[in-house]
Amino acid sequence: MAKHGRRDALWSLRRALGEARELIYIESAQFAPTAANNGGTPAHMLDLAQVIIDRMTDHRDLRVVVALPWDTDFAHSGPPMNFETFVQQAIGARKALVSTFPGIISDRLAVFHPLGFPGRATAIRSSVVIVDDVYSLVGTSHFRRRGITFDCAADLVSFDRTIEDGYSKKLRQFRRALMATRLGVPVGTGPANATAEWAALELPRTAFGVVRNLLGESGAGLIQPLWEGYNPDVIPTTVDEADPDGTDGMKLLDTLASFLAKA
Repeated sequence: MAKHGRRDALWSLRRALGEARELIYIESAQFAPTAANNGGTPAHMLDLAQVIIDRMTDHRDLRVVVALPWDTDFAHSGPPMNFETFVQQAIGARKALVSTFPGIISDRLAVFHPLGFPGRATAIRSSVVIVDDVYSLVGTSHFRRRGITFDCAADLVSFDRTIEDGYSKKLRQFRRALMATRLGVPVGTGPANATAEWAALELPRTAFGVVRNLLGESGAGLIQPLWEGYNPDVIPTTVDEADPDGTDGMKLLDTLASFLAKA
């Protein structure tokens, strides 16, 4: 994903997200714009979040579920430096992106934080994007500027040629099991011990309802709604420091120099 790399994940996701029909499932270390608002020039300055918004606007059956780490993927503090300013920028960025989803589609977006066990959220260090149970990307291209256009990453895009009821059989099984883990839903091994939630997770169009219902109950102790945490004592760092895209090499060097000076 480096500045002069091929950005394969960007182009792959652009097509998959732009053709989604029922459900986009995303889990990533962050959920933020993948490009600055500059009209899409140069070509790789493409905001995948806007691709999702446009697709949801055009297709009213499309729903989106996003799983995020509660406290971002930055450590608040520790040697040799304090990343609290990065944490505040990341929290603000994901909150701002969610708020940009127009009201006409916002009820088809569900964002949550998985719980590892009571009182502690799950740390998410990799990215998964599953579209309509026919496309899957798993790797380290996080959903933000640096993750899509700057940082080096390794990703695997896959599908299953075995189609069952219009879905790739193994991808549907993967997405269902993954969502069950993130939502704290017991995995059923047969009709006798299958919960209503496990049954609903089978299909993309009903899986969204499981998340939405839990959020309607404030997470029901299984997940947490989007945390809008803010520390008034900390000034967030700039997006160019926390989430660079590498389009301007000299500017990036100045930013890094400024960042290191704060260490």
